Amino acid sequence: MRAIGRALMELLGVLAAGFIGFFVVLVYMAGGLIWFACGVACFGFLLVALFSMVMWLSTHDAHAFHVMLGYFVYAGAAYALVAAMSYYRGKFSDRLSFGRARRAAARRISGLQIARDASFEPVLSPRRRCSRTVPDL
Repeated sequence: MRAIGRALMELLGVLAAGFIGFFVVLVYMAGGLIWFACGVACFGFLLVALFSMVMWLSTHDAHAFHVMLGYFVYAGAAYALVAAMSYYRGKFSDRLSFGRARRAAARRISGLQIARDASFEPVLSPRRRCSRTVPDL
């Protein structure tokens, strides 16, 4: 009976992990789409700003200059969003990989055990006990 309970708990854990993982992937994809949309918006704002700059250089119209400055600011804001999202995504990914490496190291260390009768004196192999002046080839 206890084995059946453990198996059901393990099955429930796998189902819960799959359910949570599905929503994590949805959030990850939504973040990627927002990231892409900010990049496209930045590109579009830069195109409008460059067109306004060409118009201002050819006509010296004050309105074209103000439009150019405004769209450069919009492009800068969209780029700042992309840069901030990249920074925090990298920070989150590094923390996850660092935690994974730390858990793996803890598993390796926890598997090591010292024998009860272990002596901590250096052990020399029989070949190294005699003092030779000729190195081994």
